[in-house]
Amino acid sequence: MKSRFTDLQFSTTHHTPTGREPSLGSLFRTKNTISYKNIQADHCQKTLVKNELPIFIFDLSGIKHILNLAHQAIHELRESHPGVESNVIADYRSPWKSHTLNAKLLPLCDVVSSLTTQVSGEGYTGNRETLGLKVFVNDCWGAIYGEGGYAESHNHHPAAFSAIVYLETDESASPIIFGNDQAYPATENTLYIFPGHLQHEVKKNTGKRIMVAMNLYLLPN
Repeated sequence: MKSRFTDLQFSTTHHTPTGREPSLGSLFRTKNTISYKNIQADHCQKTLVKNELPIFIFDLSGIKHILNLAHQAIHELRESHPGVESNVIADYRSPWKSHTLNAKLLPLCDVVSSLTTQVSGEGYTGNRETLGLKVFVNDCWGAIYGEGGYAESHNHHPAAFSAIVYLETDESASPIIFGNDQAYPATENTLYIFPGHLQHEVKKNTGKRIMVAMNLYLLPN
């Protein structure tokens, strides 16, 4: 539907210097200056734009001791904390902030945060350091997929980046699918870092698949 920007009402009744029109900023700062009552979500036209988004893939075989700690953490959380409902249909899905519940996940969080910091400027024009922003792991959870487990199509907005680490898989484990059709294997000891708004899913699983996922945000230093 056509957007009705004509319904945006500006008031210029507040004081401005003689001969000068009020700036848009001053209009927004003035109480009751703008009426939004006639602008609704269904008046906005939505369109989709194709875009190439970066995905970063790391082999973490060199830090197997850290992956083993994370693996232990997921099994310990399964014993200590009930699984949570989400778009992930699995034998077990740990709480959103599992790194605050089991410290064995923290070394892996540090690794992923560091690697995300290194690649955060690739594929983007904004300069994180100039803007005084740091990468921060806000959410961390694990999942143990059984036969027939899957993840519905979703994204992790408003996270700036998301990450998936495969702790234990076999060759028959279902791949992760980015976008509509780009499938990447669930290879053991592999880390994927990708934009948080990138749509992804996992079709019904047929093999062993234990993983950790994270949401990373950009916060002021």
